[in-house]
Amino acid sequence: MIADIALTEPIDPDERVIRFIQVTCRCGEKSPVARDPMQDKVPNDADDWHAAHFDATGHRDYHRWTLERGAGRMYRF
Repeated sequence: MIADIALTEPIDPDERVIRFIQVTCRCGEKSPVARDPMQDKVPNDADDWHAAHFDATGHRDYHRWTLERGAGRMYRF
């Protein structure tokens, strides 16, 4: 259950695929939710958080959560 997702920017309703990520360290700390860098090709808050958390604690093991919205079309046969 991801209860703490808050969008940081409006989403274009016509955008076909929207992907968000969150990094959760095995110690229980979580990054902010951010747009997926593989989609946007830009740095993001989740990966920046993970880098800072690793530097501060040395924790390497984490889970990377992904939430995606994609468009589709249904056909009747």
